Amino acid sequence: MDKLYDKFGDMRKIEQTNKALPEHTEALSRILKSYPPIERVSLTNSRFANVSQGGGVLVNYGSVGSSFDEMLANMQHDLQILEKEYDQTIEAFEAVLPGARNGGFASIVLSGRAPLPEKIMHSIDQTFVFVQSVDRACMASIAADMQVYPKGLEWLPKANWKGSEHH
Repeated sequence: MDKLYDKFGDMRKIEQTNKALPEHTEALSRILKSYPPIERVSLTNSRFANVSQGGGVLVNYGSVGSSFDEMLANMQHDLQILEKEYDQTIEAFEAVLPGARNGGFASIVLSGRAPLPEKIMHSIDQTFVFVQSVDRACMASIAADMQVYPKGLEWLPKANWKGSEHH
């Protein structure tokens, strides 16, 4: 997660220190203005808490971003929340280890006295939420790329993007 966070940061630096094609910026802005809210990672909202009492499902909706940099910043922010979620899941697992070593894992977990099952379900759910939000940001960027194509891709033939041909 730390490496991915750093890669998003590297991408943000590239975005902030280079000038994008005005047509691409305009296309992305237009797409993002009409983009519906997406589900975002959250520590407090849970799909699973109080399910047996019919407490309902809470979902954290938010913007994918209003620019390429903001999309990357949102991904970094959500990744930090996801990392906290996994830290809490590890802590919940460590809390049941003493009982598990004595053969009481199932009774602790199934009794509802330990938060581990909720934390595991929530961390997996929020991982999928994160992946889907990154996917949505990528789709918005690709849609903008497609709207300005072939402009901006003049470098492809120079980079030998089809690969070298050896006979």
